Amino acid sequence: MMRTVRCPIEFDAVLLETVRIGCDVFSYYAKLAYDADCYSKLKLHRLAYAKARESFPGYPSQLTLNIGGTVAEARRSTRSNGEGNKLVTPGKNRALRYDARCFKLNVLTGKGSLASVEGRRNFQVHLPAWCRDGWTCKAAMLVVKKGKPNVRPCRHGEARPADTSLHRG
Repeated sequence: MMRTVRCPIEFDAVLLETVRIGCDVFSYYAKLAYDADCYSKLKLHRLAYAKARESFPGYPSQLTLNIGGTVAEARRSTRSNGEGNKLVTPGKNRALRYDARCFKLNVLTGKGSLASVEGRRNFQVHLPAWCRDGWTCKAAMLVVKKGKPNVRPCRHGEARPADTSLHRG
């Protein structure tokens, strides 16, 4: 069972800019996938990654890879729901998927860091007691809702959005 906890973090304009550009990268990937009728993560990576890195210089490469995977998953989801070749959008709740390469969290102290357009950004969260007892965290979602960022660490190392913020629009 995967378990997440919502952790509000201090307002950080750099993280908000990272999410804003991430939504642009998502739209870029989604347009290329739609035009090529592509549903495969590997094919989408080969098609779009180099172009995305050129179009969005300075954006963290691991976040670009994570966004490509998210687009491929959203496209497969639309196909399995019978919607066919549909253009997917980032959605109203802006969110980014972070994995172990771009996210760190010490569950005992609540101190962590996230990759951003200006390098690593440190943050402090207050975790419930049940999180500190043998809980390891290797992935998270950075969600911006109503202009307020929060981190949603995931227990089993795989971040999946709990809402539809990165799925069909």
